[in-house]
Amino acid sequence: IRSRDKWICRRCKKPQAFKSLGYHCAHIFGRGKESVRWNELNAFGLCNGCHRVWDHVEPSTKKDWYVQEFGQKAYDKLLLTANTPIHWKPGQIEYLIGYYKDKTEEVS
Repeated sequence: IRSRDKWICRRCKKPQAFKSLGYHCAHIFGRGKESVRWNELNAFGLCNGCHRVWDHVEPSTKKDWYVQEFGQKAYDKLLLTANTPIHWKPGQIEYLIGYYKDKTEEVS
């Protein structure tokens, strides 16, 4: 996600240092929503300050930003997916972990 977003905060547009601990992978719908936890359309690179604003200071701005970036229809689709229970089959989570680990190593 960080590499996809080119180490630039998607909210404030400020560039972040490569591998900076202050650059986070933030989620529109929290990781507890397992049906979108691994969905790349639910994750974005944010600087520490913007991530804090999204999650603790002004959480409603998260939805507003997403709608502005991708449209109401895309948000509604992600919301529906987030609220649809998922039943992982044996091995699926391990596959996803391996997939993203390999993807991360490609850009390291």
